[in-house]
Amino acid sequence: GAALPDQRIIVVGRSDDSGTTKALTTYLATVAPQTWPHEPEETWPLRGGQSGDGTAGMIQTVSAATGTIGYADASKVPATLGTVAVGSNGAYVPVSAKAAAAALDAATLGAEADETRLLYQPSHDAEGAYPIVLVSYLAARLRYDDAQIAAVVKAYLRFAASTRGQDASTKATGCAPITRQMREKINAAIDKIAA
Repeated sequence: GAALPDQRIIVVGRSDDSGTTKALTTYLATVAPQTWPHEPEETWPLRGGQSGDGTAGMIQTVSAATGTIGYADASKVPATLGTVAVGSNGAYVPVSAKAAAAALDAATLGAEADETRLLYQPSHDAEGAYPIVLVSYLAARLRYDDAQIAAVVKAYLRFAASTRGQDASTKATGCAPITRQMREKINAAIDKIAA
């Protein structure tokens, strides 16, 4: 029912390999396999249209032309560009940290996860969840030669996973905070770091 202009739509893809591209192509392959025949991948699979290198290049290309549509981390999208509400579980959900957190609340551990590799699969159809979510990870070694370095790494990771650290991250970047259950698993993994 929307009144749209009679104008050609120009799809803009990332010209570099990108986790953002993989998050979008994973979503498309999951929810629309009949119309999106491509596998989830870090390389934009369509040819033609336009491209941008990195998030900044994507934003610049979309901003510079009329009729373009592209994708970028929501926290990097300037106010001069719009974002879309995406269909999820019978409703259209606008992008927000709260909606991304709802996708994390319903996330499950992936097949490759173990007690120190916490690899989550966000839910694409949880109620109130923005269905296209990219999970970012911090990685650390489990063993360090120097006990002081191990202690600093553990302290940094504990802060990053803490409520205070998550609040700071949300305010600074717009990222969604992790859940209490995730924090418990993360802290158990941090406990395994030693010198």
